[in-house]
Amino acid sequence: MSSNIPTPTKHSSSSVDLAGFRTFLKLQGLAPRTCTVYTQDISQYLEAIGDQDPRQVSSTKLQEFLLQLQLRQSTLGRKCSALRAFYRFLAETGELPRDPTLNLPTFASTTGNRELLTVAQVESLLNAAPDPATHLAWRLLYGTGISVDALLSLTVEDIDFASGELCLAKGRILLDSPTWKLLPQQQLPSGRLFGLSATQLQQRLTTLSKARLGFAVTPRLLRNSYIAHLLGTGADSRIVQALLHHGSLATTQVHSAPEHLPVMRAYNQVHPRARRN
Repeated sequence: MSSNIPTPTKHSSSSVDLAGFRTFLKLQGLAPRTCTVYTQDISQYLEAIGDQDPRQVSSTKLQEFLLQLQLRQSTLGRKCSALRAFYRFLAETGELPRDPTLNLPTFASTTGNRELLTVAQVESLLNAAPDPATHLAWRLLYGTGISVDALLSLTVEDIDFASGELCLAKGRILLDSPTWKLLPQQQLPSGRLFGLSATQLQQRLTTLSKARLGFAVTPRLLRNSYIAHLLGTGADSRIVQALLHHGSLATTQVHSAPEHLPVMRAYNQVHPRARRN
C-alpha cells in the first residue's frame, strides 16, 4: 500500500475523503481533467447513497444508482470507470468486504476494442446459430446473464413453466416470453437441457461470431452487453433486478395477466430481446 495515499475515514459516505481519492487518481497518472470529473462523479454517487457506507453497498444498489441516471452510453461508461477507480481506492486504503463494481459492464473504447455488442449484433449472432439448442443456449447466455456453468447444468427441474422462470441457487431468473416458449419440456438422457461442454459452446460461439460479425464473442461479452443494454434503457430498477436474478420482484404474478400488469409492460419495453418479439 502506498504511503502517499491518505486513509479515508470509515463508516459513512459523508466521511469519505474525496481529496484523498483525487490524490489517488493523480498517483495513477490520470489527467487533471479526468481526476476532476471522476471526483465529481463520486461526489454525486456518495450524495445518492446518503448515510450508507460505500464499503457496504451491494452490486444491486450500484446498478440501481446507474439506472436512475438515465445516461448515454459514453457517459455511463465514464461513471462505471469512476466507480471502479473509487472502489480500488477504498480497497487500497482500508477494508473492502466485496467490490460491487465487479459485475459492471465495460464499455467500448475509442481504440476499437470489442467490449460490447450492439443489440443488432446480438440479433445477428442468434440468427446464425446452427441448431435450436445452440440458439437457445446463446439466447439464455445473453438474455439472462447466466454463467456458462449454470447454463450447462440446467435441468427441466430448474424451470418453473407456470411463472416463466429459471430457478437457480442464486435466485430466480425471469425470462422474456419468446425465450420461455423455446424451453424444452424434456431433458436429455444425461439429465441436462444441453448436451454441450463449455469448450464446445465456446467453440461454436467463436466460429459463428467470427463468420457473422468478424470477431470472436465470448459468453462474458454477451453478459456485459446484456447488462449494458439494460442500464441504457433507464428501466425501473425492480424490472432490472428481476432480469438480473436478484430475487427482489415477485415474478410469479408477472406472467399471470400480462395485458393488465404495468410491470409486464415495462418488462417487455426493457428487455432487449422482448422489445423485438
